[in-house]
Amino acid sequence: MRQLVLIAAMLVVAIPVAPNGQERPGAREAPAWLEQATKAEAEMRFEVAAALLSQVLVEQPRSADAWRARVPLARLLALRGEVAAALLQCQALRDQLPLDHPARRQALELATLLGRRLRAGQTPAYFAGVVPTGTRGIPALDQPVAIMVDPAGRYLLVDTGQGRAYLATGETASAIGGVLDVSAGALLPDGTVALAGKNGLAIAGGKPAFLTSTVGGRPRPLKKVRSLAATSGGDLLVVDRDVDALLRCKAGTLTCAPWGPPGKVLAVKVGVSDFVYVLDDRQQSVRVIDPAGRVLATAGPQVGATRFDAILDLAVDAAYGVYLLDKKKLIHILLLRGDAGRPMTLEPLPTFVLPTDEPRLLKNPLALAAMPDGAVLVVGGASARFLRLQ
Repeated sequence: MRQLVLIAAMLVVAIPVAPNGQERPGAREAPAWLEQATKAEAEMRFEVAAALLSQVLVEQPRSADAWRARVPLARLLALRGEVAAALLQCQALRDQLPLDHPARRQALELATLLGRRLRAGQTPAYFAGVVPTGTRGIPALDQPVAIMVDPAGRYLLVDTGQGRAYLATGETASAIGGVLDVSAGALLPDGTVALAGKNGLAIAGGKPAFLTSTVGGRPRPLKKVRSLAATSGGDLLVVDRDVDALLRCKAGTLTCAPWGPPGKVLAVKVGVSDFVYVLDDRQQSVRVIDPAGRVLATAGPQVGATRFDAILDLAVDAAYGVYLLDKKKLIHILLLRGDAGRPMTLEPLPTFVLPTDEPRLLKNPLALAAMPDGAVLVVGGASARFLRLQ
């Protein structure tokens, strides 16, 4: 099986696409290997998923499914630590698709992220540079608690100090209304925004209503939501200050139930493969949970020679990377690794120290997010400036 994956990784074939990026007539129709691979990945059968994706490349090189297979195959190769082979998949799409094709952009972003991974083995600094930046429409922040990013690069920023949320596209952002004193937010798979606040939760600007969960044997409204995230199926993952558990609400419902291991959760994020990443406030650790609610890997409070003392926020990237923002102006970087027949692990990379020299100074970093190309945005209080680590 692995031999098949490696053959596919080295195989660079021409895909017949028209100038507009559409498949030319006459290409053979590929079997439903992509659908089967998606199902296998959801079932945590990653070797099977990789083999199916490789089969598309080897046996149906002239199908549109061939270029659709390369990015997910690159991700799965990265999960196994085969970063160079993953990069080859991205480079093949770069060479074969038109400049304006969305799959080419996605491949270039993933290649940038994977290239940073390769460089990390040769230099102690994971990020090559730090660029102060800002976004029009976002004033000086007070108490930013979360940044949520979608695959298109849009991001949702929640500032609890001002009780506001902002949605940014490119370099322009706008405030989102409909909820009083916003405390958390999430970007849903269909592109809409869910916001939680003083008067409940609202989706896509609809009428707010309170989420509920059974606590102490009886249902109660969740009035202190501090973190939200959404799965690919639209389920909401909820962290409430009054509940010592992560809660999950089925898509389209307001009723939530405890999900995953117990603990005092500070923040939750969802990454590729619908893996859920939770920051345990008491244990100062991060847990990775599969879609069935099982813990796959844990890191902290001690990782190697590094001890997590005051983790404020976490972010995840498009290739199973985890970033932890430490109150001491440190960013701890962990890579999720897994292979057939072996338990998954979170492997540490060298810790990145945020700059403290002017004009890059961010006095009070509080939240961070990973962009599709692996760049990390860091925001803090009393500043409209972001730091972009790239």
